[in-house]
Amino acid sequence: MTDTAILISKLHSALHFAGEQVRATVERYPGFYPMYTRGGKWKHEGEAWTHWCDGFFPGMMWLIHRWTGDGWFREQAERYSKPLEPRQHDRDVHDLGFVFMSTYHHWYRLTRDPKLRDVMIQAGKTMGLRFQEKGKYLCSFVGPESCFIDIMMNVGIIFYAARETQDAALRQVGMEHCLTT
Repeated sequence: MTDTAILISKLHSALHFAGEQVRATVERYPGFYPMYTRGGKWKHEGEAWTHWCDGFFPGMMWLIHRWTGDGWFREQAERYSKPLEPRQHDRDVHDLGFVFMSTYHHWYRLTRDPKLRDVMIQAGKTMGLRFQEKGKYLCSFVGPESCFIDIMMNVGIIFYAARETQDAALRQVGMEHCLTT
C-alpha cells in the first residue's frame, strides 16, 4: 500500500469516526451546540462567552454531508444552522466568520439559495462595523482598543461580502485589518 493510500485510508477512518461522534452528540443532546468539555463531559451550563463556537458543530455536519452524501447530516446541519441566522446582525462579537463561513457558506454552496448568500453578506458587513479607523484594525469583543489575532480567521467573511457586493470600501476594511495585523 502506498503512503498516499495509507493516508487516504486514515482520513476516511477519521471522517467516519467524526460522523459517529456528531451523530451521537445530536442524539444525546438535541439542540446543543458543544463548545468544550470539563472532566471529559460536555459543559452545558453557564455563559457560552459570545457563542463564538456555535458555527463549528453544524459546520462539521455540512462537511460530513458533503463527504458522505448522508441526508441525515444535511437535515441536522440545516436544523442547527437556522437558529444562527439572527447573528448576522450581532455587533458584539468578532467571530462572525466562524459562525457563518462554517455554516451558511457550505449551505449556500450546496443550494445556491440567494437568501443564504444575503445572510453571509450581512454578516460580513456587520463584521466590518468593528473597524477602528484610527488604528486600521477590526476590534475584538473586548472593546475598541482590543485586537485579537483570531480575527484574521474571521476577516474572510468581510472579503466575501465585499466581493459579492462589489463594495470596494468594505474590501478596504478587510485589507487594512490584514495589513495592520
